Amino acid sequence: TLSDLYIRNGETDTAVQLLVQAAIADIKSSTKETTAAFNLSSLLFKNGDLKDASFYIKKAMNDAVFYGARQRKVQLSDILSLIESERIARVESERKKALIYAGIVTLFVLILVALIVTILRQFRKLKAAEQIILQTNLQLQETNGKLSEANKIKEEYIGYFFNGNSEIYAKIERFKRNVEKKVMDRKLDEILFLINHFNLKQDKEELLKNFDSIFLKLFPNFIVTYNHLFNQGDQTALKDENLLNTDLRIFALIRLGIHENEKIAEILGYSVHTINSYKTKIKNKSIVPNEEFEQKIMEIKSV
Repeated sequence: TLSDLYIRNGETDTAVQLLVQAAIADIKSSTKETTAAFNLSSLLFKNGDLKDASFYIKKAMNDAVFYGARQRKVQLSDILSLIESERIARVESERKKALIYAGIVTLFVLILVALIVTILRQFRKLKAAEQIILQTNLQLQETNGKLSEANKIKEEYIGYFFNGNSEIYAKIERFKRNVEKKVMDRKLDEILFLINHFNLKQDKEELLKNFDSIFLKLFPNFIVTYNHLFNQGDQTALKDENLLNTDLRIFALIRLGIHENEKIAEILGYSVHTINSYKTKIKNKSIVPNEEFEQKIMEIKSV
């Protein structure tokens, strides 16, 4: 009765506390009176507390069933159906919200997965591009190294060519003047003597010595690296460290980029067959496969 007065006065919280005390008193005294529980359930239902309202209306219904109070059961059934329908509606609403949230989360997860897959693909493409750039840079560095080496070789051998030609030209010029003078004086014997003593072989050897000197200046480690391609017993030992033998000259020319046997034979004054024989014999002694030998020669670094 006191709680009803507070309800009329709009003090709902106090009314709820009084109804709770009344319901507890009914339980303690085993009074199967449903009024306190029923009113408490109705008040909680109006306040939106469906869970507790459902619990208390069921308690009131059990008491009404215990005494077989039909009128009270009908009264309780009305509020019970309202509470249960509202509770079911709320549960359904929560379920729909949960489904919507699950759909949104699933959509975000799918978008996230798509983004991750896209990022991974882009990352792989980026890594592939980096590898291509790295390989290109390495090739560029190798090409620049070869160009630098080629320029250095070109500068050295152009100087050697002009110096050598100048000496040959001066020698031929002196020989020409001597021959002209002897012809003017009709000294045929002396002319024949000059011709017989014009030693082309010696000049050729001098040119090869100059070639050896310049090559070893450009490739100071050539002989050592070359010998590493053979067992110790087959390595080349030179009397003069500043001169190359025929074997080394063949592969020195190859290292300079002259791979044609005809050109090598022409430079060294041998037949093509002789050059082929030299190369085959040398490769057969090497500890590396024949088909890789010249590549090893090309890998020897210049200064």
